[in-house]
Amino acid sequence: MAQGAKVALIGDSLAVPIYDNGAFIDVLLVDDAFDTETVAGRAVWLGTIPCRKPVRLHARPVDWLEAGCTGVCHIALVSRDGLRQLRKARVIECNDIGAALEAWDFGFGGDERKLGRFEIDDVPSSIAEYVDVNARVQAWGVLSRAT
Repeated sequence: MAQGAKVALIGDSLAVPIYDNGAFIDVLLVDDAFDTETVAGRAVWLGTIPCRKPVRLHARPVDWLEAGCTGVCHIALVSRDGLRQLRKARVIECNDIGAALEAWDFGFGGDERKLGRFEIDDVPSSIAEYVDVNARVQAWGVLSRAT
């Protein structure tokens, strides 16, 4: 969103204009359940990834809006290719372990040497839940291949 951009209400949805390098490219719609979608599907990111500087990665568009439209949020969910653009940032700060590890996996090819560029400041209970769920999924996969 650019400075001076107007947020509007369209029906029951909040409409947020999305700009890329100063040019209007799309509209983000946020409904009363905080579900989001873009109108044209052209936008990949909310916010701009700075070169060689830290950036805050938000897991959800509503988090980005609550943070005063600072940092970035990947919104092209049909394609994870845009996550490679995070390589421009020196450090990626994220308070959602799932979003951070997805960004690392798709943006950096799961390269363990690049994991150090992520600062994950999620709450311990969320991290424990993430680990537990993924351990169960992996165990289920092993068991299903064994039968």
